[in-house]
Amino acid sequence: MTFALLTDSSCALPAASSEAARVPIIEVPLSVEHAAGRPTTSQPSAAALLDALDRASLSGTRPVIAPVLSSKLSGTAQALRQIVVEHGADCQVIDTLTTGGTLGLAVLAASRATSPAAAAAIVREVVAKSMTQLLVGDLKPLVAGGRLALPSAMIGTALGIVPIIDVREGQLRLAEAVRGKKRARNRMIARALTHLGARPARAVPADGVDCFCHVPGDDPFPDEVAAALAVADVPVRDLRVAPLPEALTVHTGQTYWGLCLTPALAADIH
Repeated sequence: MTFALLTDSSCALPAASSEAARVPIIEVPLSVEHAAGRPTTSQPSAAALLDALDRASLSGTRPVIAPVLSSKLSGTAQALRQIVVEHGADCQVIDTLTTGGTLGLAVLAASRATSPAAAAAIVREVVAKSMTQLLVGDLKPLVAGGRLALPSAMIGTALGIVPIIDVREGQLRLAEAVRGKKRARNRMIARALTHLGARPARAVPADGVDCFCHVPGDDPFPDEVAAALAVADVPVRDLRVAPLPEALTVHTGQTYWGLCLTPALAADIH
């Protein structure tokens, strides 16, 4: 059965990735606005969501699977569900409880599925097995936007201590605090390897991993990740590098390192 995927611009997928996918991937942009003298984000308008749904469904002639960013970070999932109900659309909205590259990897994996049900199952499995981490150079935007609790921010500003932030249960959570950005980046990679089962005693994922690194420009971090995976004998099926989209850098600032890793699904190997 033919189907389409509908997601939002926080997935960080370049246009070329969406265009090369086996099934259509339609992105609805998150809005960036200015309020009280600072930029902020808002969910897509009802009109924008309805237009995207109409394009994805070919005016209601094909089913749609819609993995979108966490409902704890945006009202997009709830707004889209309301439109689906109001218009009786054949669309399954999936609140992924994540964002960024992990959402992008889930969408790409789902695009290889042969049915809507398989696509939805793949999205859920990728997200469940993934790990999403973030380092930022300045915590003020995250604090000002209410994305990170003040106690976490206070830890991150003391004596060069850098917090490693996880996207966990749909929210940004302090995972660890490490002295210095270089050590924090190395620790972020080590935590990802442990999560994947590469260390200490569990088996390396047989089918390798998919990886999405977020850096704002020319940065050695993706090479550091690739080297660490090679040393750990973890095969890499897909390593993608892209900046965070504007809707996320509004909160992270322009200095950041993001690492999203998930085991490649055996059924998703082509």
